[in-house]
Amino acid sequence: MGRDYLTAGRNLSERRDRDAISLSSNAPIDHLFCHAAELFMKAALIATVPTINVMKYGHRLHCLFGRMEEVNDLGSVLKSTKRAMNQRLGKIERAFTSADEAARFLAEQETFEKMGGAPLPTVGKDAAIMPRELFHWYGLRHSQKGGFFRYPMHRHETVPVVEGKDGLVELLPLALRYWTEEFSDGVYQMCSRASTSPN
Repeated sequence: MGRDYLTAGRNLSERRDRDAISLSSNAPIDHLFCHAAELFMKAALIATVPTINVMKYGHRLHCLFGRMEEVNDLGSVLKSTKRAMNQRLGKIERAFTSADEAARFLAEQETFEKMGGAPLPTVGKDAAIMPRELFHWYGLRHSQKGGFFRYPMHRHETVPVVEGKDGLVELLPLALRYWTEEFSDGVYQMCSRASTSPN
C-alpha cells in the first residue's frame, strides 16, 4: 500500500506542477508522501524485527525513523537512502530570491517555533538534509497531534526554497519525496529477499 500512496503523491504533485489543478497548500501532497514513508518504515521494521509491534508508533514518523536507526540490518539501506536523497537535492542550487527573503524566512520560522512548531531541518550549503531532522519536522505534521500544524498552520509556514529548472520550489517537500522514493526501492528489495529466503 505504501507504493499506492507514493504513486498518488507523485501524481498529485505533477498535476499541481503542470497547473492541471490548484492547491491552497502543499499539505495534501505532504500527507501522501508522509503516509507512504510511514508504511515503508513499518514494512522495513517488520521485515527486520519480526516481533515488533509497529502499531504502537502510530503516525509518529520521528519515532519510526529513530527505531529504524537502532536496527543494524537497516543501516546500509538508511545510508544509501540518505546519500541518494542528498545527491538528488545537490543537483539543485539552493538560493533564496533575496537577502530580504532569507531574513524574513528566519524571522517567521523563529515565530513559528515559539508557537510550538518544530524547528526546520538544518540545510547545508549543498541542500543536504539529515533524514532524522526531516522526519522530526514532518512527524509533528503527520502524527495524531499534527492536525494543528498540518492544516491551518501549514499554509503560513515558510520553508527554504531552491532554484529549480522550472523556478523556485520548496526544499522540504522535495526532500520528503526523494527520501521516500529512494527508501521504497531499498525496502522493496529487502522485503523481496526476506520473503524468498528459506526459514
